[in-house]
Amino acid sequence: MEMLLGFLPFIAAAVLNALLGPAVGLSVAAVLAGGQIVRERRAGREVGFLDVGSFLLFAGLALVFALTGGTLSTFAIRLVTDLGLLAIVLASMAVGRPFTLVYARRVVPEHLWSDPRFLRVNQIITGAWALAFLVMAAAEAAVVFVPGFPGWLGVVIVVAALAAAIAFSRRFPA
Repeated sequence: MEMLLGFLPFIAAAVLNALLGPAVGLSVAAVLAGGQIVRERRAGREVGFLDVGSFLLFAGLALVFALTGGTLSTFAIRLVTDLGLLAIVLASMAVGRPFTLVYARRVVPEHLWSDPRFLRVNQIITGAWALAFLVMAAAEAAVVFVPGFPGWLGVVIVVAALAAAIAFSRRFPA
């Protein structure tokens, strides 16, 4: 469940972009991501790839949006943030520090952390999340770029991809 807190800035951005606009959504998401970094540091815990990547993504997007007076649609903003999230996840895998590792270490005894199977399980779970984010980005790209593609279908696909990743994350380690 702790890992889902890592996605709080993305959830806030999606909701607030739709309700109050991208300037508010992206800014609040950046503040939340920065707050998570501070929370982890104060608790003496390792700051995860997702937390740092989320802060950089949302702070950068908020800055670009403010400087350019952006006019992107809600789905276009979600597409950009999901592509950013996918990049964060893939980067964490590429450097051998899958983003799920930080969260898994909080619930797994320390003597297992150096077990190659532990890292492999986290690479696979992170890969499942990467696939979910790729599906989400594809659905949002369809809403943005395919005339007549229904927004509600994009939302259904996003929710289904997230549900599948959550279910996989809970079941696979067993």
